[in-house]
Amino acid sequence: MQRVETETLALDEVQPGAVLAVQLCDASGMILLPAGCTLDEAILERLRVRGVERLQLVVPESAAARGAREAALQERLEHLFRVAGTGEAARELMTVVLALRTGGTDEH
Repeated sequence: MQRVETETLALDEVQPGAVLAVQLCDASGMILLPAGCTLDEAILERLRVRGVERLQLVVPESAAARGAREAALQERLEHLFRVAGTGEAARELMTVVLALRTGGTDEH
C-alpha cells in the first residue's frame, strides 16, 4: 500500500482541486465530507460558511516521485515473476498487477 503524504492548510489557502486526506466531521461528529473528496469552489464556500478553518489534504505526488515508485515496482514485479517464464500469460498477469498497484487502468 502506498503511503500518502498529507498537509494541513488554512481554508483560505486551499485551492479548488485539492483532495481531502481524511473525512471532515462537524463538532457533533457528523461527516461533512468523505476522505478522498475533491474540493471545488462551491464546497470551499460552504465550508467557510460553516466556520471550518483548516483542512488536512493529500499532497500531490510529483511526476519524478511517481516515476521512481513505478520503476521500483516494475523491478520488484520482474523479480517476483522471474520463475513464471516469459510466456504471454505471465506477461499479461504482470501487466495487470502493475496497473493495479500503480492505480493505472487495464484495458482488459
